[in-house]
Amino acid sequence: MAYLSILFNSALKLSACEDALTLLEEKCSDSEKHCSDYLHLILTEQLLLQGCTQEAQENLERVSNEYQNNAGVFWGWLSFLRGENEQAIKYYTDALKAIKKATGKRQIYFNTIGGLFFILALLKDGSVQRLKEAEEYTSLMSRQGDHWLRFTYGRLNMVLQVQLGDITQRNNCIAHLFF
Repeated sequence: MAYLSILFNSALKLSACEDALTLLEEKCSDSEKHCSDYLHLILTEQLLLQGCTQEAQENLERVSNEYQNNAGVFWGWLSFLRGENEQAIKYYTDALKAIKKATGKRQIYFNTIGGLFFILALLKDGSVQRLKEAEEYTSLMSRQGDHWLRFTYGRLNMVLQVQLGDITQRNNCIAHLFF
């Protein structure tokens, strides 16, 4: 399953990986063999990164009922891409509650690229409550020194602070746009 590593690195670098994706699609579409829910979620992530929303939905519908809590982040991402912002926030919120319950941790967030779209959905909502919620998540993730999206969450955190009225962060945002 080396192709899974290739797919992860491709998402990280936003580069093409057609051969690895084709292998995964074949594995998940073969009705003779069982494709795990985990592989369906990896395929869903790749499909969403490519904007293939209908295929992503069809793939998410193949995930077992027992594994749907793990699929919530992808349902949220899909809803956001379709412009269904309130539904996206509901999926994300439910998925985050499930993760907290499963891990017993209060300070936890999504470890996939799909988590970025929850922040964008909260930002799009624009209410002070949602902006504060997004700022809490981005702050949490930007403090994790080894998280692969730490830098991105840090930049989103600055944007959210400006949206919440911290004008001192405005200059930081502008400076980081140009450098």
